Amino acid sequence: MFFGINPIFIGSRSHYVIYIVGGFLLVPIFGYVVINKQDQTRVSDFNRRKLKGRVHNIA
Repeated sequence: MFFGINPIFIGSRSHYVIYIVGGFLLVPIFGYVVINKQDQTRVSDFNRRKLKGRVHNIA
């Protein structure tokens, strides 16, 4: 992945291009981290609640 991007960095004389490309690469990673954290919070909150009604034990 970095080998394909590396010539772009070497050929560009402006550091802003590097910042923009790096920012676009970080957006999906940041989105994944936020969604994963929300999902873990939702699952742990659900597991903390006491189930109402009959409790079904799988044993």
